[in-house]
Amino acid sequence: MTNTPSSDHSEYLAWCERRRVARSIFERLSPREQEIAALAAEGLSSRECADRLRISMKTVEKHRLSAYRRLDVPGLAGLIRIFLEAGSPSLKAEELTA
Repeated sequence: MTNTPSSDHSEYLAWCERRRVARSIFERLSPREQEIAALAAEGLSSRECADRLRISMKTVEKHRLSAYRRLDVPGLAGLIRIFLEAGSPSLKAEELTA
């Protein structure tokens, strides 16, 4: 089955809406929670996040749990999914290493 221009357009509009919703959800997080979500999406462990941000691992885990609650997701996979659907809003990898 091939996509017609009409179905391509409707798929694009649906994708835009998912991204808009994900961004509005992601904005519920504090800037630190957003940083930790970005690092987790890069595949960093809590220990690696803590080392990179120069904070304790316990603090990273506290921010992760807070993010799960705010986003109403059961765990890391849900956090990463929203981050990726939002298109890495407001953060760039280079900003996290500064």
